[in-house]
Amino acid sequence: MYICRMHSFDFLDELVLLCVAATIIIVLFRRLRMPPIIGLIVTGLILGPSGVGIVQESAVMSSIAELGVVMLLFTIGLEFSITDLA
Repeated sequence: MYICRMHSFDFLDELVLLCVAATIIIVLFRRLRMPPIIGLIVTGLILGPSGVGIVQESAVMSSIAELGVVMLLFTIGLEFSITDLA
């Protein structure tokens, strides 16, 4: 019997796990009146290779970290206006 499977992405499971964990930790940090960026850093430390080690591949963590930096720079760019920069 032939089963048709879609293409699988190796990092997709880790990405979903990190997003769910980050959402839970950010909600927790907001209730503690702490900045969400600290929650994201804590999530990376807990789930990364140096923490519990749920996400073992450093290439996956590196790619997700680069994506996070791009999103952070985009968010910072939205905060500034042309008149503020002048």
